[in-house]
Amino acid sequence: MKFWLFLIPAFAVLPINLFASKLLQSKAQSPYTYFYKISNEDAARIYRGKSVKYTELTGNKVDSVLTEKYKQPGLPAGHYLKVWVSRNRINYEPVTIRYFYPFVFNNGNDFSVKVLDTLGN
Repeated sequence: MKFWLFLIPAFAVLPINLFASKLLQSKAQSPYTYFYKISNEDAARIYRGKSVKYTELTGNKVDSVLTEKYKQPGLPAGHYLKVWVSRNRINYEPVTIRYFYPFVFNNGNDFSVKVLDTLGN
């Protein structure tokens, strides 16, 4: 009789353990990373460190990529908001894509700036 009293709670807990193991193996991040187009003013507010609600900026979804195989998408020049979920937090960061690259040279005596486009001109 005591043996049966032990088995009844064990069988009651067994299904809970089976379902919990799948939860532990699940991913802790979103499958997709999203890119939203933002204006120059919104990008300036973000870069200056002012508080911005990401929900105000997520109107124009432009692209999405798989988070695990992340590769910067080929977007046109402009400012974008990159949004992804990790654990229980929504993360976002500004991304600026430009067609020119400034190089600053400072050798202690002279200060010069060289601006190149994507072709090196």
